[in-house]
Amino acid sequence: MAELTLRNLWKSFGAPLPAAQAVTFSAKGGGLVVLLGPSGSGKSTILRLIAGLEELDEGGIYLDDERVDHLSARARNVAMVFQNDALYPHMTVRQNLEFGLKLRGASNDDIKDRVDDELDAFDLHGVADVHPNALTTAQRRKTSIARAMVRDCSALLFDEPLALLDQRERLDLRLRIGRRRGAFAAPLVYATQEQTEAMTLADWIVVLDQGKIRQIGRPMDLYEEPCDEYVASLLGAPPINILQVQVAPDGAVILPGSDWALFLDTPRREVLRKSGLMEARLAIRAQHLRIVGPEEPGWLAQVEWIESLGNEVFVHCQLGGVTVVVRTRPGYAPPMGQSVAIQAHPTKSLMFDPRTHLRVV
Repeated sequence: MAELTLRNLWKSFGAPLPAAQAVTFSAKGGGLVVLLGPSGSGKSTILRLIAGLEELDEGGIYLDDERVDHLSARARNVAMVFQNDALYPHMTVRQNLEFGLKLRGASNDDIKDRVDDELDAFDLHGVADVHPNALTTAQRRKTSIARAMVRDCSALLFDEPLALLDQRERLDLRLRIGRRRGAFAAPLVYATQEQTEAMTLADWIVVLDQGKIRQIGRPMDLYEEPCDEYVASLLGAPPINILQVQVAPDGAVILPGSDWALFLDTPRREVLRKSGLMEARLAIRAQHLRIVGPEEPGWLAQVEWIESLGNEVFVHCQLGGVTVVVRTRPGYAPPMGQSVAIQAHPTKSLMFDPRTHLRVV
């Protein structure tokens, strides 16, 4: 299987910060690497550099150890799905899928078999003879993706392909891409701002910030072991809770104005104590906070809002001058305005340096 490797990519468009800064990662054939970051983080620039639509300033792009960044976009044989559809308007759905295969001299039987596979995978048989202007937005998206996946390409790139769809359509197409990717031998690189897409589709996630890589890892590794506050905040829904806290000489975590102290598990508390920090940023996810009974100690908070989603309930509370979200069991909802006590899980609490925002424990 093919392997795509990016080594120390740099690209500047004259702005104060380069659009890509020392970008290095690999994507193996059959695997899916997600570039995750907000708008302006460099995702599209990296894809366009791989595809040959932009020229590198420095670095190299390799396919199976063969350097390809000197080749034209056509010679690289990279397929790319753009955020906006680029279908041939005078061709039907089937003809759009067939076109690239015919250009490359595939046999009629091969073309039919491969196109039929993609029409099945993306539920397009019912509109196979329809032109793009008569399709729904979701059908055009499916056609664009199917047209890219039907090819024998060296790498397949997705540039926020689900951005224009509603929630139900996004879920449907995400599942179809996830099922179809197993039949694809080339490496897949997928850019998105949506952490849900990253967590559910990726083998590996590359977290980007202003053209730089913050962290690379498997989805759950990044979720549970983020290297810094930026990565911790980018992954997870609802977003991770962050509190400004004080650190006692013995490593206890103290929320100003509260009598209750959080004691991390012994190895992590020792690391925090040895760090010498007197203040820190405590980050903890909604499922690792719990509302306890009135007889138990905890941080006193006031309920602001109840978010009931049927299978789970999120309680939004005012705590230490900020809003924190606590996930509770279905059917449990303390009255709004009520004071409650909250405890944090001692082994799931993350601590960050308030100056560098790097993770301490």
